[in-house]
Amino acid sequence: MDKRMTLVEYKNKYPMSDRVAHIDKPHSVLEFNRPIDVYYECSGFSNDSKSRFVLFDDGEFVSNVISFPCDIETQDIYTIAKEMIKELLDHSDFTDLDRELLEGKCACEEFETKYKKCDECLRLHDKENGCMGATYSIPSHMNFWETEKKWQNIYGEGSINHKKYVMNKMRGYMNSFMWACGDNESMIKEVLDYGKSLCANK
Repeated sequence: MDKRMTLVEYKNKYPMSDRVAHIDKPHSVLEFNRPIDVYYECSGFSNDSKSRFVLFDDGEFVSNVISFPCDIETQDIYTIAKEMIKELLDHSDFTDLDRELLEGKCACEEFETKYKKCDECLRLHDKENGCMGATYSIPSHMNFWETEKKWQNIYGEGSINHKKYVMNKMRGYMNSFMWACGDNESMIKEVLDYGKSLCANK
């Protein structure tokens, strides 16, 4: 997926994706909204039969995507999405905002005993000698997600859910095959022999 893709572009390109988790603000001190959204794309609508969770911070894509090779149970979809948001926030730096929330102090040490928050400080509004006020950072890239690692045993390659997913797809293929070739014993035998001869057949 394109690392520069915005949420608007994503929804236009993947209209079948659903928003499954959302928060308005990453920190309660913020007076304005900076939404974080997670969208889910089930395997039936993807090009490579994978389910995907895609996170956007303030309308911008945060890579990497979390993907699994099968469909996800409905309740788990919402749980995984919420865990992604929590993990992103756990990797964010809200030190300045936490000072205001937990200690009742503005961000800088110079005026921490005078102001409880940066908005009260005159320097914040001084055009010539003003400061930026409280700052924070949210990652735009996650090299790996602990959330994905946690759910690998349940929905990852070789998991029971993955095997059931592949088995159900195989049943669909077999159904189509039998409707088309069910009257041809040699073709049926060829398919069965092929399955027996595969090196992955344990």
